[in-house]
Amino acid sequence: MKGDPDAQFDLAGIFSIDENNPEEAFEWTRKSASQGCTKSQYVLGLMYYDGVGVDMNWIYAFELFERSSKKELPNAITSLGFMYQNGHMRAKDLDKAKELYVKASYLGDPTASYLLGEMYKNGDGVEVDTEKAAFYFLDSINSILKAITADDKNTYPCNKYNDLTH
Repeated sequence: MKGDPDAQFDLAGIFSIDENNPEEAFEWTRKSASQGCTKSQYVLGLMYYDGVGVDMNWIYAFELFERSSKKELPNAITSLGFMYQNGHMRAKDLDKAKELYVKASYLGDPTASYLLGEMYKNGDGVEVDTEKAAFYFLDSINSILKAITADDKNTYPCNKYNDLTH
């Protein structure tokens, strides 16, 4: 189905949140993602990962996170790192997880910064380093504060990430 992928994504949100209809939300997200909307591909990956509106399928989730990561979507990069960190769909690879978290953190994802802080605090694939842990925890808080105070609340319109070429 052709149409405005941003509008389709918004409809998915309405069905998911306001109508509590995950199956309909899945369909609208899928329609938007099929037109190349990066944020929809990421959210579709989340839906497959968690089994929301569709059967759980980590293969599809990984593919969708990987696809939207190539367009530099920070949340997708973090989700891909999480799958590597926990051995979901690939052998557990803490070096790859850290690499992805660092990239997503640099792009402003507070979850990536938090997860890096946890890695350094707990020595998960890295040497325990409380200074680095504190740095990443503070970075996470600062990223959240920056997002809260941003004028543009729609930080990921479809066309912002679709036009990137890497």
